[in-house]
Amino acid sequence: MTVSFGADFPTLTLTVEFAAGVHTDISDYVRSCDTNRPTSDETGRYSPGSATIVLDNRTGRFTPANLAGPYVSGGVTRVLPEITVRLRATWSSVDYNLFCGVVEDWRDEFPEFGYDAVTVLTVVDRLALMASWDGSAVAAVGDLEGSGARVTRILDAASFPASMRSLDAGEEYLSTTTLDGNGLDQLHDVVDSEGGSVWYEPQAVGLDGGVRFLGRGAKVTAARHTTNQATFSAGSTRFRDPVVSSGRERIVRTAAFTGSTGVVQVSGSGVPRVTRTGLFTVSDASVLALAEFAVAVGLPADNYRVRELSCDPVNGQTWATVLALRMQDRCSVVIAPPVTGVTITRPVFVDGISHTIRNRQWSITFSFQSAKAWDGFAGPVFDTGVFDTAVFFF
Repeated sequence: MTVSFGADFPTLTLTVEFAAGVHTDISDYVRSCDTNRPTSDETGRYSPGSATIVLDNRTGRFTPANLAGPYVSGGVTRVLPEITVRLRATWSSVDYNLFCGVVEDWRDEFPEFGYDAVTVLTVVDRLALMASWDGSAVAAVGDLEGSGARVTRILDAASFPASMRSLDAGEEYLSTTTLDGNGLDQLHDVVDSEGGSVWYEPQAVGLDGGVRFLGRGAKVTAARHTTNQATFSAGSTRFRDPVVSSGRERIVRTAAFTGSTGVVQVSGSGVPRVTRTGLFTVSDASVLALAEFAVAVGLPADNYRVRELSCDPVNGQTWATVLALRMQDRCSVVIAPPVTGVTITRPVFVDGISHTIRNRQWSITFSFQSAKAWDGFAGPVFDTGVFDTAVFFF
């Protein structure tokens, strides 16, 4: 049975680019769908997202060996890897891109002792293309260029489409690069040097989404990151199965970071200690700021955090709210379990989004990172911020 929904659910649309520039709607064959845009674990260094879609293949239409099928051109199958896939939800006449990417695999399976046939379609977002590209060394370039310009340079070197980018200028100036090494690793190096984030955002640019580079300044200036985009609570966007924990792995008492000058910048004292070397950041003051902020984020007093929760939307406002959420959007979570009588309220940034879609079932799981450290900035611009006893330029 393919998935079906009533009027209280969005419309799910799955299209595949079997012919160049032409997307074919295969929504009627979807039996289940799981998307996963994984958490960065509060680092800003996101991994490629993935989607697994089970298709009804009892007619063999998605079998590449079926040259009499509907997706054949000139006697050659168009059921191929690396073609474009779009997964979209429509609620109240508004479209929300859930996932955009390229086919990783078409896998035919024959359950029920061969009396059933399904094709498991695996899709990865285009950040996976950067993870599969390795740059060859060139003469050192890009001295004192901004972090956003550095991301542009890396994407250009990998021939990544210019139409699939949404890049901030960033705050930092970086030392030269030779553009060698894995493409995603190079992007993550910029993230570390800027204190920003990079991921593939399906709702960022057009129908196919785009690479989103978020400069750290946006976290205290842009509305999506300074104003709550959703409030998860019993009286607003309802949820279930919250995970709240205070783990030792999040604590940072000392940070020792080294930028392009080679001078180690140390903030805090004691253990655990976090060390980062090889940052492209030119300014030692900025390197120290990154170290100070790592300690601010890792304060034991701010260690009790909402890690994730799930929601099963039940009304129009809930669907519109949760479908619109993007990575790094600011939200508020209010947990008030009747059994304890203790209300837990935490500011968070979205750090991961997953959809689980079955027949008349649609659940969304959000992972979070704490937003509390960012509240230490009283002003709307990057200047001198005060957090607890630490004073840092950021």
